Amino acid sequence: MSRPAEVPSSVFVGSGLELHCKDKLSVPPATYRWYKDNKALTATADSPYSVDTNKGTLKFKSVSKTDAGMYRCESSNNVGAPKSCVAQQLKVVDYPINLAILIAGAAGLLILALFCCICVCLCRRRGCCKSDTKSFNPPPPPPPPIRN
Repeated sequence: MSRPAEVPSSVFVGSGLELHCKDKLSVPPATYRWYKDNKALTATADSPYSVDTNKGTLKFKSVSKTDAGMYRCESSNNVGAPKSCVAQQLKVVDYPINLAILIAGAAGLLILALFCCICVCLCRRRGCCKSDTKSFNPPPPPPPPIRN
């Protein structure tokens, strides 16, 4: 093959993933087959992935821990023997706990801000927040003492 399969070293659980394989030197154009741990991948209606044998892509909508393994692709046409790339390890990792905490904290802060805005709007509509500002008038000075 002119270039190896494009397999990232790791991907987060739940993310989408598209693996590419291309043999630019193949005449006539090649068809492609993907393997995981040396077992051919065949997409079915229940598969968590889809395979495009003409473009050489392997697509996952949502990667799970069970998708980790050694991936390789093979190109073939009706001329010559099939060509295979070197298998590459794909690790599927959970999101770091710090990132999960950060996302949860940001979502909580957003909900709190939204709640405060709703409370202020309701208060204004009901007239609770009208200010009863009266101007301060100091008491009049005491009358001057009366002299006889």
